[in-house]
Amino acid sequence: MKKIMTFVLTCLLLTAILVSCNQADAPAETTPGTGVVTEAATENSTQAPAEDKTEAATVAEEITDAVTEAPTAAPVDTAETLAEAVTDGAEEPTDTALSDETATEDPDANLGEDTNEELTVPVEETEAVTEEEVVELPYDVMSIPVASYGDLELEGYLASGSFTFDDEFGCVYSDDVNNMLVVTNDSMTSGKLTATFLSSYGDVNDNGIIFGLEDPVGDQYEFWEDGPAYYFLFVSDIQHLYLAKAGYNGQPWTELYVTPMPIPEYTHGETEITISVEFDGEGEILCYANDELLIDYYDFDPLKGDNYGIRCEVLGVEYYNVVAEHE
Repeated sequence: MKKIMTFVLTCLLLTAILVSCNQADAPAETTPGTGVVTEAATENSTQAPAEDKTEAATVAEEITDAVTEAPTAAPVDTAETLAEAVTDGAEEPTDTALSDETATEDPDANLGEDTNEELTVPVEETEAVTEEEVVELPYDVMSIPVASYGDLELEGYLASGSFTFDDEFGCVYSDDVNNMLVVTNDSMTSGKLTATFLSSYGDVNDNGIIFGLEDPVGDQYEFWEDGPAYYFLFVSDIQHLYLAKAGYNGQPWTELYVTPMPIPEYTHGETEITISVEFDGEGEILCYANDELLIDYYDFDPLKGDNYGIRCEVLGVEYYNVVAEHE
């Protein structure tokens, strides 16, 4: 410690001497154009070095005395030595970091920090666009504008014969013999099925509606009475209301019930007729002609099919309204 202080004082002493010498060598002030040194300049050049040398010598003597009188300190480690070198008037270093209370949040403060968090970019989930599989049907589907379920316009396929929609008269009419159309965009195992039609003239006039139709086996979509079983409610050629099964137990025809009397106030080819059937799918079958209940039948071996449609035996039968009402 004493060596350090001696070195510092020596440096200060040399600095003071150099300052005094520089002032002594300063040029004397002259009067412009004459080269004569003025009295004030001579006086300053004579007095200033003496005063500066006296002050420097005094400071050097005081520092030397202080070093001589200073006690020799015991050796200490570097940390304690640096602590003692701090004078009483020195300000303690302060932490330049902002406190939590005064720090202003900077949204960009952490941009350069190395973090372990992985940045993830949100990816919008998109539904896979798949092309609808086109299923080739084993039959041709036709619209039936006069047939409906609620607001649904019914469509169907021809199991036999042919039907055509007449836009002028607003009807679907048969243009062949042995015609049967099965609805494809609706189904019912119970409810009420109604049809209004006008039969043509002729001896053979079994025209009406089918229900409880079972699904065809395989691709057997063309049939008459040799395919899946179904119920057939119709007006016979002798103008009776007739209920039968077709294709039941391998038999083309099974009679269930025929009214003993012709339908009142009805004539083939001259009068429209409305027939309807209510069935519960468990065997109870109620049949009407012009809103009059004519058949109340219970089938102990009921058909469970859910397809329905229209069937007529001759050319020129006009269907004006076919309505399905589900339970």
